Amino acid sequence: DYTEHEPYAKPGENGISGQAFLTRQGDGVVTCAGSRVLLLPATSYFREMFWYMIIARSEPEPPENPYPSLKNMIRRTECDAQGNFSFSEIPDGTWFVLTRVKARDGGVLITELTLSSGGTLQVLLTDKHLVGR
Repeated sequence: DYTEHEPYAKPGENGISGQAFLTRQGDGVVTCAGSRVLLLPATSYFREMFWYMIIARSEPEPPENPYPSLKNMIRRTECDAQGNFSFSEIPDGTWFVLTRVKARDGGVLITELTLSSGGTLQVLLTDKHLVGR
C-alpha cells in the first residue's frame, strides 16, 4: 500500500547522528566500522522485510528488487572507523536503523525511532540492540 509509504519518499528536515558498537569480553569495544547502516521506514512491509534481512544476510541489505516505489525510501550510509554514522534530510515518521558489528559474537543491531519537528536525533546502538548473529 503506497499510501503507507508516501510520507517517507519526500526529503525532510530531520537528521540522525549515531554510533554502533558492542562490548565483548576479550575484544573490548568493537564498532560497526566499515559496515553498512540502513534507515528503513517502519511500515508493515519493512517490518516483515527486516527479519528476512537479518536471517538471510551476513550484513544488513535491502531486498535486491524492492518495489520501485519503495526504492528511494531506503537510505544507506557506512560506519566510519570509530563506528559513527549519520543521515540527513529525513522526513517525519517512525524508522528502523540497523547495522552489523563484525566480531566473534557480533551481529545485527537494530532500533526503532520516531522523528518529528526537525533537528538531529542522537542514536546509540549497543549490546541491548543486538538481535541476530
